[in-house]
Amino acid sequence: MSFQQRLAACVTTGFLQHMLLLGLGAGAVLILVAFSILFFGSLAVRAALPAVDRHVDSGWSEVLGPLSTLPNRYPPVSTSPAARRVESLASELGICVADEPAGPCPGTTEEAPFETVSTSLRTLDGHVWPADRWLAENGDLIQDLVAVLLTEEAPVWRLELADCRGDLATDLKGQVNLQRVLMAAAHKALRSTSPDQASQILEASWRLNEGLIRSPGLDEHLAATEVVTLQMGLLRQLPDPADHWKLRLAATDVQRQVLEAYRFDAWRLRCRASSFLANLHPAIGFVASPFARLMAVQQHRAMAVSYTHLRAHET
Repeated sequence: MSFQQRLAACVTTGFLQHMLLLGLGAGAVLILVAFSILFFGSLAVRAALPAVDRHVDSGWSEVLGPLSTLPNRYPPVSTSPAARRVESLASELGICVADEPAGPCPGTTEEAPFETVSTSLRTLDGHVWPADRWLAENGDLIQDLVAVLLTEEAPVWRLELADCRGDLATDLKGQVNLQRVLMAAAHKALRSTSPDQASQILEASWRLNEGLIRSPGLDEHLAATEVVTLQMGLLRQLPDPADHWKLRLAATDVQRQVLEAYRFDAWRLRCRASSFLANLHPAIGFVASPFARLMAVQQHRAMAVSYTHLRAHET
């Protein structure tokens, strides 16, 4: 290689190295500027959040109540002994009600005894009842379940809002399946001209459903509403339903409960916006959480406006 070629190569290499250093320096400056904007912007948004929260709460307080007071409506509770007994009896029937069962969840395969009759338990129409034999074979278990629900306090499942979830610690599909068993047993008792037995089963069904009705989550409310619809269908067949059923159904404002669940979803959105980024890394949470909270404000307002329109349409 000649002297001129070595000189050209050296100049070219030096130029590339110089441009690389300039690029790295410019990139570092841009990163520093971007971080400074995010950091100080995060501090500014964090300082403004209390005023934003008060504004959002004032909007919700006009329709249901401020979001900040919602956790006070649902204090933490633990799964009750009655609920554990219900889970155990349901497991013997082949139905998984426990949210975190200790062993394999029963009734999850097509060969399981309950799955062979689950389809016929989805309707109360018609005089032919394919599940009659299964109901007769499990009559003692169903009677034990009714006895637990009638003689003890209504079962309560764990509810904790500290994790921003607020879901009941129970399997909703299992709850609905267990209710279908009770409805089928009541239907069978009515066809056997045993209205008193059917009335007791319906009473047990209501007590089982109370936990879902009182929960804050929308999925739980929808499941509870489905059960109430089944109960009302059988109540119409009772020759003389007790007077307290009229009071219960009159006091059950399904629409308000669903709209209350919308408020809970708005609170959960705000709660998760403050926590989920912090779970990735504390620094990420500190910088990004205020922006996530601010982005959730529009969703809060949309939920509050939707609630106002629905209540106005109702009246």
